[in-house]
Amino acid sequence: MKKIKIPYARPSDIILMLVFGSFSLTVTEGSERALTLMIAKGFRFSYVKSEDGALSFRAFLFRKKEICESFTRIGVSFSVGEDHGLPALFLSLSKRYGLMLGLLTLLLITFFSQRFIWQIKVVPDGSTSVSETLRVLDSLGLKKGAFIPSLDIDGICTDFLIECDGISWIRINAIGNCVEVVLKDKSTRPAPEAERPSNIVADCDGLIYRVELSGGQRLVFGGESVLKGQVLISGLVQNEKDGIAEAPVENPTYHFERSIAKVFALTKETIEVKIPLKTVKKEYTGEKHEKKSFIFFSKSINFSFMGRNSPTSCDIIRMYDEIELPGEKILPIAIERELCLPYVEKEITLTEAEAERLARGELAERLSSLLGDEGILLCERTESETDGEFYTLTCSIECIRDIAVETPLFASDVNLK
Repeated sequence: MKKIKIPYARPSDIILMLVFGSFSLTVTEGSERALTLMIAKGFRFSYVKSEDGALSFRAFLFRKKEICESFTRIGVSFSVGEDHGLPALFLSLSKRYGLMLGLLTLLLITFFSQRFIWQIKVVPDGSTSVSETLRVLDSLGLKKGAFIPSLDIDGICTDFLIECDGISWIRINAIGNCVEVVLKDKSTRPAPEAERPSNIVADCDGLIYRVELSGGQRLVFGGESVLKGQVLISGLVQNEKDGIAEAPVENPTYHFERSIAKVFALTKETIEVKIPLKTVKKEYTGEKHEKKSFIFFSKSINFSFMGRNSPTSCDIIRMYDEIELPGEKILPIAIERELCLPYVEKEITLTEAEAERLARGELAERLSSLLGDEGILLCERTESETDGEFYTLTCSIECIRDIAVETPLFASDVNLK
């Protein structure tokens, strides 16, 4: 018999059968009565095929019992085939107990893990040490694996400020299972509009070359000699008469402001560099010892043969292999690799040529730091001597450099700078 297809279903029924499920049914006797019944009762069906006297089709899964009872009642011979669609898929998976247990465990871990700290991100300020910050937070109970609802965030912030004198402000934000710690260093200078009045004094004796003034009252001019500690720019500024700059005022008034200036002066400097002729040098043995640990939250499980003991004299390098998810989310699981490089200390004696090379390298760095980007070196005279213990290099220079040093105008502001 020729194979035919009868598409008795809307296109949307194909999608609905995928979502709500369908079942296959094959009619072996009474095909005409079966089709008449399906159409009369308005049952939707699709994938209709007639081959070798048998009629097969698919219908919605929730109609399965009703269709089978109707066919039995009118004497139609049929056989029921497989179920299809998402319900059939879920039903088949539900019989795999190991898979269902794994999915349930995953859901439970995902739910409960949101209440524990997975990651601590420190936003430092100034010279704040991230490792030291994490150490203090760990001692206060804020660490990976901590139960977030049980943490007293305000109390931790207060105790942290007591522990760390160099920190003026801390904020702890819990974002899901990630904790962000934002710090403010006491040494951090305030914003320009909030800065306090200040003077600029001389860093050393010198002859003023030029002044680049941005704020404050100028007290010195080019060609004047100044002494170390002398006020060059004052933060007490006289108010000018409206419309007339630097006009004499009978009863002058003043205001305070921050002094901002560069004061270049001709100075004479002496730099002395001492290099010890006998020193201790590390020599690595060439051995390498590696220790691996499995990190889960804040718990560490060592699984290397080396154990937890490291050689007495060695450099230790720690590396962490973490699992990062999309969105920069880091799982609280990592492999820590601790690499130990053993060494021995040997006392060596430098030759005069070696000591001179080291001394001149240090001298160049100190000169560069002293002159800055805009300083000018005019002349240089160096002398060296060796007394058996140290190689001493003395350098006398004449230069033009910025000698301005900003100091608070009021004694109460000294600790704020």
